[in-house]
Amino acid sequence: MRRAWQQSLIWSAAICICLGAGYFGYALSWQQQSQDADNQLELQAVATTAALAKHRLLAPLVARQDEVIRALRFHDFSAQTRTVKTLAANSGAYEVLLIDELAAYIAQGTQRIDTSTLPLSALIQQTQQGRLGRANYRYGSTQLYAHAAAVRHFGNYLGTLILFYDLEIIQNPWALIKSPVVAHNGLEVLASNDLRYRFQAVKALDFDDPRWRQRSIPLLDWTLAIEINRLNALIHALQFSTIAALLCASLAVVMQSYRRRVKARERYTRALDISARRLEHKVKFRTKDLAASNAALEAEIGERKRAQDEVIHAAKMAAIGQLATTISHEYNQPLAAMSTRITNAQLLLQKQKYTDLESTLQALDEQVSRMTSLSKSLLSFARKPGSGLSMVSLGDALNEALALTLPLAKRHRITIGTPSTAIHVYGGTIRLTQILVNLFKNSIDAMSASHGDQIEVRLHSTAQHIALEVHDNGPGFDEQALSTALEPFFTTKPKGIGLGLGLSIVRDMVDGFGGTIVLDHSDMGGACVRIKLLKQPPLEAE
Repeated sequence: MRRAWQQSLIWSAAICICLGAGYFGYALSWQQQSQDADNQLELQAVATTAALAKHRLLAPLVARQDEVIRALRFHDFSAQTRTVKTLAANSGAYEVLLIDELAAYIAQGTQRIDTSTLPLSALIQQTQQGRLGRANYRYGSTQLYAHAAAVRHFGNYLGTLILFYDLEIIQNPWALIKSPVVAHNGLEVLASNDLRYRFQAVKALDFDDPRWRQRSIPLLDWTLAIEINRLNALIHALQFSTIAALLCASLAVVMQSYRRRVKARERYTRALDISARRLEHKVKFRTKDLAASNAALEAEIGERKRAQDEVIHAAKMAAIGQLATTISHEYNQPLAAMSTRITNAQLLLQKQKYTDLESTLQALDEQVSRMTSLSKSLLSFARKPGSGLSMVSLGDALNEALALTLPLAKRHRITIGTPSTAIHVYGGTIRLTQILVNLFKNSIDAMSASHGDQIEVRLHSTAQHIALEVHDNGPGFDEQALSTALEPFFTTKPKGIGLGLGLSIVRDMVDGFGGTIVLDHSDMGGACVRIKLLKQPPLEAE
């Protein structure tokens, strides 16, 4: 009865631990996704405002052009048509309309829309009142955004110029965002990267649900919203619960093994005691001649018992040592840190210090990540560098790469020599720094088995290129590495260390700069990686 009660208590505690870990993982994932969504909303709000604002001033600027004013003053239909067609072609507008003071249609640029189906009176009235008009229109499956400005001559109203833009200009960048992004005006969805939500009524989508993170854009009277994926939070909850279950199972295995060995020792001890008592009982009925033999036999039995106890104890300690070596090495340090962090979190909750709680939970997450990293082999970057290329400082990239890799080099007693330079090359600072960090780290990894090694960066300039060479005095490249090291998944490191993607990624980035990369032997006795970068942007970039 007592044993069953203990087992029930243990199972209940294990289930509570797994559920608590799952809830923590779910809450942590939800918080992280919410922060990422808020950051993405901030970025997209600025980008959306900028994309539409650059077209907002185009309408009043064009409305002041002489050819537009003359076309309305003299009612020259051919000039009006020619003007709006040219404007549509040059501005990239979806459609351009020129309307006279009587609000009668005069000229249309691309003939893409039937203007009779659009309610333009309110937009025209805004321009007649001296304001810049703007409005949203849905034309079939196309969502349009219109900018309008009055055409005036010496203060006299001549007509209205309207430029329509397809909202695809703001939806296209959203295609890179995995979560659904929605822009609405409080009534209907105006733009979205998810076809399910386009043109839906706002009431039908229930943006008050916590899964939607929203941010208003006052300049456009819009609201941007991003949907948080509950499935990701559930997956994190399952991962945390699984880790907790594995820890509980490991602890149960250790306890069960210990319990079995203790019971085996008790059974053997009882068996020896019973055997000794039986033997003693028989000896009592023997003759006195057997007394000496009986005493010797009892001494031998005692010695055997002590020897057997020592063997059992040694075997028990060896098994416990093996388990402790394996489990303690992998889990005890993170578990101890997690226990401390959980205690701190409980105290912070009791004291309602929620600001400090976040850092405590973050530290706890780092310990959990450290434990889960044993089964993960896929690496990912923090951030994505921008795709734009320009003339950047090679010296700045060298200094940043040196700052990132110098601590690792010092630990292995490796010196890195880099020249000071004010040269500029065509590329991107972040990606150029990443190239140098990868090359430095490859050299450090190759030379980590020895000490006192060197890495040296050399620069050679030609009329069109800068040749950047990274030399080391490590083991260098063999013939197979020289021909295949730039291919994906090729690595000379031990199994489980590295994915073999470093030089392949470097090659792709150098190709993107319009440069080249070559592997060679160094005159220092090790490897040499030679990269040629452009000193001027290519003609197509200009």
